[in-house]
Amino acid sequence: MRLEEIVRQKDPELKQAVEQLARGQVGAGIASLDRQGRVHEVKGYEERITAIAREYAKSPESTLVVSPDNLSRTEINQRVHAELQARGVVRRDEHSVPTLVPRQEMTGADRSWAQQYRVDDILRYSRGSRETGIAKGDYTRVKSIDAQNNRLTVLCADGSVTTYDPRRQMGVSVYREQEKAFSVGDRIQFTAPNHELKIANRELGTVESIAPDGAMRLRLDNGRSMDYEPQHHPHLDHGYAITSHSSQGQTAERVLIHVDT
Repeated sequence: MRLEEIVRQKDPELKQAVEQLARGQVGAGIASLDRQGRVHEVKGYEERITAIAREYAKSPESTLVVSPDNLSRTEINQRVHAELQARGVVRRDEHSVPTLVPRQEMTGADRSWAQQYRVDDILRYSRGSRETGIAKGDYTRVKSIDAQNNRLTVLCADGSVTTYDPRRQMGVSVYREQEKAFSVGDRIQFTAPNHELKIANRELGTVESIAPDGAMRLRLDNGRSMDYEPQHHPHLDHGYAITSHSSQGQTAERVLIHVDT
């Protein structure tokens, strides 16, 4: 079975532009969007991020921002959060939550070399290793780096210390710790899956309440409500802007796309 007709876009003109883009007629598709008044040029980067945040805040219901890179996505998220606070859409009181942010600049090849790591990097393992004694799903913290001999020394959750050659340990994700401020009413997204909590990567939701210890009550976009403790799954971010890769499969009534030429 092959789906040949685009059914998401109901507006005939918008549907025509999407069809052009789907056929690879990028120039014609963009020109069509421009004629419909859907392309807005804001030359300055700061001004453009501010304009997106204000436009989002005018009508946040079922609105999504798509940005191609994680740096601009993070900045848009912070700016939208502040704009919604100023308008009273989300609470002004904030709760600082420790989160893990991927070190995006590290490639798969980089992870084989100790010199590419930093002290206090947080490592998560999707594969276990008998040689290192690290189990699938474990987290460790980089304690020291021996670049000359290509050895990493990591502190495990039980307090033990392990030293290994990173070429011998596959399935490693590298993070840095970062405090992020969340308020009741904020949109959130998960940045890693969790099978125990039945959370998918990039799943979206809304903060319904936050306890003094940081525990949250969330309402996910699929309708499920859940209690969430960030210290047990610190892969959390604001959910106003997502990357173009993560946007695949998402549905929204209104989408703001950030393009930096």
